[in-house]
Amino acid sequence: MIRTCLFAAALMAAVPAHYAAAQTYKFKTIKDGKGMNTAMHDINDSNVAVGGVFADGVTFRNCFVLTGKTITPLNDPNGVNGTECWGISKSGTIVGDYLDANNNDIAYIDVNGTFTDVKPPKSVFSLAYGVNSSNVVIGYYLDKSGNSYGFLFDGTKYTKITIKGGTGTEGFGINDAGDYTVTTTLSDGLTHSYLFVGGKSTEIAFPNYEETAAHHINNNGQIVATVIDTSGDYYAGVYDTKANAYYTLSDPLAANITIGDGINDKETVVGRYQNSDSISYGYVAKGKL
Repeated sequence: MIRTCLFAAALMAAVPAHYAAAQTYKFKTIKDGKGMNTAMHDINDSNVAVGGVFADGVTFRNCFVLTGKTITPLNDPNGVNGTECWGISKSGTIVGDYLDANNNDIAYIDVNGTFTDVKPPKSVFSLAYGVNSSNVVIGYYLDKSGNSYGFLFDGTKYTKITIKGGTGTEGFGINDAGDYTVTTTLSDGLTHSYLFVGGKSTEIAFPNYEETAAHHINNNGQIVATVIDTSGDYYAGVYDTKANAYYTLSDPLAANITIGDGINDKETVVGRYQNSDSISYGYVAKGKL
């Protein structure tokens, strides 16, 4: 996933894929109004989005909900040192993480204003990235040894996500069918992204790009990602699993960095871009692939 860096993914040469020209997207810049760095992380079909602003120069610790033109702060009551929002479902359920009084990251799920901790067994750190309409949560956690594992949580049962030979495994997006995205680092030192459907995994990698990081997935099987080319430029990317096609998007105000984080069923993409002054702004990009 993308927060402060982009991990690498090896390119896959299995099923031939192709790039398809995307229709023109209309980008709208989202600012917090205080001159701070802003990011958008996810959006649902009601066009309600979640994001955050830089609080410490590293992470988007000040969570907010964007409804139309209205920005509303959101804070977990246990979040003494800040709250992050990473995912939102159709019904408005929100997931993310907060920092407690001891600066420990704890994942949460917010259902209609009721916050519940999400803490996989033996975890010392947890973060929730995605949630679907059944309130199944996906994210990752660290154990006492510093090992990272992805997880699914259905409200009762935790399921650990591992990749054979992988370390630093993270679950990210999940749709209503239960399809989900995962990243992990293999022995080559690169981070590989995967799509899980019915328990079977397929690697996700944008052809002709050096690095790929898969993020949220919508109910049409479209996965938003961030990709980086050989020049070190970042683009938002969308992989359409049904068409087996790849698209890249770049905010026209971006210098050389456009991050893709969230996508809804209307194919609206959200993320952030960085301008020539190295300031990050959130964006909402509407259009059709």
